[in-house]
Amino acid sequence: MLLARNKTLDPLVNYRVYNIFMNEAKWIVRLGITGGLFGVLCCLGPIIPVLIGVGGTAAFLGMDAYKPVFITIGLLILAGASWLAIRKRNRCCKINNRLKDIQLIGLIFGTGFVFYAIMQYALLPFLAGIANDRLSPDSANSAIWSSSQTSVAELKIDGMTCAGCAVGIKEALIKTPWVLDAKVNWKTGNARVAYDQNKTSVDKILNAKTNDQYTLFLAPN
Repeated sequence: MLLARNKTLDPLVNYRVYNIFMNEAKWIVRLGITGGLFGVLCCLGPIIPVLIGVGGTAAFLGMDAYKPVFITIGLLILAGASWLAIRKRNRCCKINNRLKDIQLIGLIFGTGFVFYAIMQYALLPFLAGIANDRLSPDSANSAIWSSSQTSVAELKIDGMTCAGCAVGIKEALIKTPWVLDAKVNWKTGNARVAYDQNKTSVDKILNAKTNDQYTLFLAPN
């Protein structure tokens, strides 16, 4: 009779265990995403103000200098999540299985790394493209770049490490008086700046309000 009772309770026990692991999986994914997000937060900093329409991107320039700090915080979040998940599992289910623990740690860190990669190499460039379009003046078109009143300065910029840097520097350049438009490429470290040659000069453009981390100078011919 006791055996029959145990068999009757098995489905209920399995259901409870299933719910525990499903809740655990959701919790793992959330913490994994949080850890991955911290790794790219410094790159998102200059982009977010533009996307929400408040400006002030220049205030976030230079955050990428602290990228190792953000990545370290992300890794600590993943490590903490791993420890808590293993502790919770062992306490709840009375299971001490090293292989299962290693798999759980792999799942948490894998989630964080995958989300970081998606943000860094897919979503971040996409968002930076939208931000660049919003920063360009409404009149920004081929006519600006080909006008007889427009001069184009070819610049080199040292210190850029991500698309967020390019967005912040573009805003700083465009906010320089009489600069008409700018195109900044963080991968090559190049920038093209269209400006009114009768109202400003390259020297003034080179003094655009960027973080001290970045150095602007004329590209060699």
